[in-house]
Amino acid sequence: MRPKSILLFERLFIGNTLVSILPTFIDYSKLRADALNRGAAAAGPLIGIATILIINTLLWYFIARRGSRVAKWILVVVYAIGFLTKIPMSGRIQALGTFNSAMNALSSILSIAAIVMLFQQDARIWLAHGGGPSPTDPSILE
Repeated sequence: MRPKSILLFERLFIGNTLVSILPTFIDYSKLRADALNRGAAAAGPLIGIATILIINTLLWYFIARRGSRVAKWILVVVYAIGFLTKIPMSGRIQALGTFNSAMNALSSILSIAAIVMLFQQDARIWLAHGGGPSPTDPSILE
């Protein structure tokens, strides 16, 4: 059994992943044209979706299902770098329109909320024991 914070992390993280890729599908033609104008590959948006799905699936599995503290910290570092790269890209994000900007903001909020769940006491204890119950505190599990 997994603690409440890990279950909530899982829901928020999956929601974040879906919110992250949804604008790419909706604005695919704009993103493809932008990629071509910058001299990038026309399949760039699809490669981006595939990359997000692969990385997020691996991180989700190792954190929410295997209780990996290493994966937790990889997630924290990757998302911190992602937030820092959004700052110089904010103009390009806004140029894609209100929907894309709103989804980007929602994705950031979901990311932060998911990461916060990993630092709750029940999640910390569960992760410290490699995804198993704490021998001293089994009450954290639902």
